[in-house]
Parts: sequence; C-alpha cells; structure tokens
Amino acid sequence: PALPGFPGLGRKILKALKTPWEGPTWKQTPNGAYEDLFFICRPEKAQQYVDEMNEVLAAHNYPHTAVGVYQQPIEHNRASQLMFTFFYDPEDEDAKADISDIVYEAGSRFLAEGAQFTRPYGDRLVPLIYDRAGNYTAVLKRVKNIFDEKNIFNPGTLCF
Repeated sequence: PALPGFPGLGRKILKALKTPWEGPTWKQTPNGAYEDLFFICRPEKAQQYVDEMNEVLAAHNYPHTAVGVYQQPIEHNRASQLMFTFFYDPEDEDAKADISDIVYEAGSRFLAEGAQFTRPYGDRLVPLIYDRAGNYTAVLKRVKNIFDEKNIFNPGTLCF
C-alpha cells in the first residue's frame, strides 16, 4: 500500500501493524505472567467493586499496590469495563494459586452483585458464570456445533 507524499511509509506502517512489538507485552514485563479479571458494570458501581477487591486482597494478605486497575467507559459512559490485573512469576506455583483464589472469590462476589462477564476466563470462574446462563450456554453449544460438528476446534475451551 502507498500513502501519497510519504514514499515507503505504507510498508513501514503495515509491518508495524503486523508486528507491533517484539518480546513480551507490557503486561508480561513486571513479573513474567499475569491474570486479568474483567467485566462490564455500571460506571457508578466501579468504585464499589474496587473497594470490594481491596477487601478480598486484604483477606488474602495480598498487597493492593501489586494489582493493576483499569476502567474503560463504554457507550458514552452508560457502562464501563473494569479490569483488575494480577502480575506473577509463572514459576511460582503458590503465587498462581493465591491469584486463582483471589480471582475466584472476587469474581463470585461481583457476579452476585450484577457484574456482566462477557468473556470469562479461568478454570474456576468460567463454570460459575456459564452455569448461571443456561440458555446462553445452550445457544453457544448449538452455534459451535454448526461450525464444528466433530468438535475439533478448541475442544473444551468455550464453556463445555
């Protein structure tokens, strides 16, 4: 592709878009690995979720300063995506287990209070969320079966 008046820039931009970085992403840099807990909520409830996360962290003796928090307004601020990012050393099994417990406990509380998990992750949280959305899960199964009758594409990675 060419950009008039900027010879060769089109190729440089295309290359940058295809390979935006080399090596680990910014999230992998602090400790080597991370786990996100993210969901959609009402903007006015975001601080409540942050406060509750801090309660969960305190109960697990996990420093709140070690957790990234990001809020993204959606639909002209009618909703927000709220994300908590936990950084850890991928070789530290205890740290992974602690974060798994924190994510499960906080996620369970948030789900009960109306948080919308549109793309849930994690071996423990996913079943909890899909179990509460039986009709949605049934539709996902039917759609997946249409495109993957033999269940060869990512078996077991959706909600079944």
